[in-house]
Amino acid sequence: MAFLLTLGLSPQAAVACAMFASIGSASMTFTRLKRDGKVVWNFLPPLIALTALGNVIGSFVVVNTPDNILKPLVGFLMVFAASIIAFQSRLGVERQKSSKKKTVLGMVLYFLCAVYAGFFVGGSGVMQRFTSLTFFGFTVMQSAATGALPWVIAASASSVVFYMHGYLDFAYALPLLVTMGIGAYIGAHTGLKRGEAWVKGVFVGVTYLTAFYFFTTALLF
Repeated sequence: MAFLLTLGLSPQAAVACAMFASIGSASMTFTRLKRDGKVVWNFLPPLIALTALGNVIGSFVVVNTPDNILKPLVGFLMVFAASIIAFQSRLGVERQKSSKKKTVLGMVLYFLCAVYAGFFVGGSGVMQRFTSLTFFGFTVMQSAATGALPWVIAASASSVVFYMHGYLDFAYALPLLVTMGIGAYIGAHTGLKRGEAWVKGVFVGVTYLTAFYFFTTALLF
């Protein structure tokens, strides 16, 4: 999304293009990981409903929080989530048991993440991944696979909202859709070969780097 802003797109148009392009990456992730049995099917119906509803609500929300407050806050939350995942050796690597209360709380948090994702894509994937690992007991690959199809449906609905309001520029969105789809497929294939621990390490590392970006842009701009 930051790259789109540097090209001169408005924040709304950048979010719209990023949301539309994420349909490609999520579709390829689901397609590749489903073949290896990484989808936790019983979680799909509630996650589809929560993600779609949350994203559409978020797409209609008018955000009045200044960037210099929002960016460091998101950066802090990402560091917090990545640190919890990093310092619990089994979290995200082995499937964990989850109580009914913990699952319900996770569903509430997942919905809030979806609302946030609807109006500000950056960092939302990290928050949803943290929720599914911590509260649903998923592995990293299960989280990616199970969350992918709900995201395709939700991002499609949000893209319609952005299109209706004139924010979706297909000249940018379509090339991003293709390239992100190819990248996601390669990433999922590589992750399956390398294993959950390797994917977890990459995820934590990328999360820290992204959080650093939020902190630095909030200070410099």
